[in-house]
Amino acid sequence: MKRRDLIKLAPVALAVGAAPVAASVGETDTPVMRAYRLWRAADEDLKDPKWDARNSDEQNAACARFSEMQDAILEIPAENSRDFILKVMAYTYLGEHGLPDHIQRPDFWAEANALAGGVA
Repeated sequence: MKRRDLIKLAPVALAVGAAPVAASVGETDTPVMRAYRLWRAADEDLKDPKWDARNSDEQNAACARFSEMQDAILEIPAENSRDFILKVMAYTYLGEHGLPDHIQRPDFWAEANALAGGVA
């Protein structure tokens, strides 16, 4: 499967809770981890020089799917703090963009509070 195929399948995979990438991943593999790996593969694909030769409509469509992946990853419940960190990394594009505030995404911040033991 080519990376562009992963980009096309990623929104569907995120919606249905994609199956583990490989049996060797182990039982600690979570839906967030699988989504994050899809996101990283899509990111690597978008960095490929092949996009320089494509028309802007194709690039815009690929970027829109990538952005949808970033939004979708926030919808997946974090099973642990590592999942939450992966969600932040993907949504912010490794810190380049900000997080939604507590008014925009109260569910996101409630999840952070729960993972912190309800101390916030």
